[in-house]
Amino acid sequence: MFKRKNEIDFTQGAMTRKIFSYALPIVFSGLFQACFSIADMAVVGKFIGKNAFAAIGSTSSLINLVIQLFLGLSAGVTVVISQYFGAKDNDGMAKASHTAVSVSIIGGIILAVVGVLLTEPLLVLMKSPEETFAMSATYIKIYFSAMPFITVYNFSSGIMRAYGDTERPMEYLVAAGFLNVALNLLFVIVFRLGVAGVAFSTFIAQILSSFLALRRITKAQNACRVNLGKLYIDKNSLSRIIKYGIPSGIQSTGYQISGVIIQTAINSFGPDVMAAKGAIVYIENVMSSLSNGFAATATVICAQNYGAKNKKRIIRGLSESLVCNVVLLALFGALFTAASSLLVKLLTNDSAVAKIGLRIAMSYVLFYFIGGANAVFASAQRGIGHSFGPMITNLISISGLKVLWIYTVFAKYPTVETLYTSYPVTWAVSSIIQVVLFAYFYGRLPFSKSDIKS
Repeated sequence: MFKRKNEIDFTQGAMTRKIFSYALPIVFSGLFQACFSIADMAVVGKFIGKNAFAAIGSTSSLINLVIQLFLGLSAGVTVVISQYFGAKDNDGMAKASHTAVSVSIIGGIILAVVGVLLTEPLLVLMKSPEETFAMSATYIKIYFSAMPFITVYNFSSGIMRAYGDTERPMEYLVAAGFLNVALNLLFVIVFRLGVAGVAFSTFIAQILSSFLALRRITKAQNACRVNLGKLYIDKNSLSRIIKYGIPSGIQSTGYQISGVIIQTAINSFGPDVMAAKGAIVYIENVMSSLSNGFAATATVICAQNYGAKNKKRIIRGLSESLVCNVVLLALFGALFTAASSLLVKLLTNDSAVAKIGLRIAMSYVLFYFIGGANAVFASAQRGIGHSFGPMITNLISISGLKVLWIYTVFAKYPTVETLYTSYPVTWAVSSIIQVVLFAYFYGRLPFSKSDIKS
């Protein structure tokens, strides 16, 4: 590993080493989180049963649907503070940081209440099977009760990542992950609390991660240091966070809406396909952690250099992040596809579920690198101040086209392969448009005529 740094400044010096120093902790965070999730689900599959496994696995789309719109604001936090960091605007960094923490606390409480109230209606809408409905509802309600801690961790991590510290958020996530696994073993195997035990483990682990992250930013050695006794919301900072964050959240919500529709189609196949999807999602988490790491790096590189008004370093950082992302995703996609049956068998003893997992991987995971390219170009646009374009592109080209695919192609050929082929097809369409949009916005950067603080 590279030497630890509390800050990474992409506006000067060599680029490649900094890219890996910044991206790898994010990648490892995702990998650790995926491993902890696999361990959790292995406990569920081995000690509770297939229906519990399917119940928890089928909740991911619903949970993400409710929280992604708000958590998109954390991406806006990173963009805004990164731009201030590149511009060396300490006052802007301080105001944006205090605003972010205030919004995370208020918003987290609202999400908790809304999530609990909407649990049953949304499960009914998703046609959750009767044999898994009660367990899914229990898990979701307890999970949503932890929303204030989840939002505080994400916003605090967004602040740290804006000035280049990606290692500490990783460390806090790892600590919470180990606690989560230990509590799962205790609550499920010893106390026999079932699905509720899994949910309570997650709840307690989120408390730990949010506490550690919040404590860190109260001790930051730069202008992002937050005074919890003097929290406030700065209107200009909130406006800019919303400007960059809401489109990202809407885009993510669009993904989740199409994901809910896909989950509904999966539910129609029955518990075996539901369980296979619940297992493959952890392979997907590994792939998405790779993609997100370098996409997030592209955002911060572009945002910091947008603040510094350095066009050459914007394009250089984008290019290097893109190559890393695509190559790694292609490699890991091939490896995971080849080993998918074995990986699914680690989570469940059912051979039929393992075979379905292989079919999903060959139609979806193998082509994840296309989605990675799309993510980097969309993230780069956000870094240079354009969130609306990539949002509309992804909503139409990925979410909208995917729904159209389900109601046309999948309706005519209702197989697992047809369903999951919608992913690479829509990724490819969106990637082409994102490249064109970035070239357009990059060619029109008005550094000589505008001030990003306005």
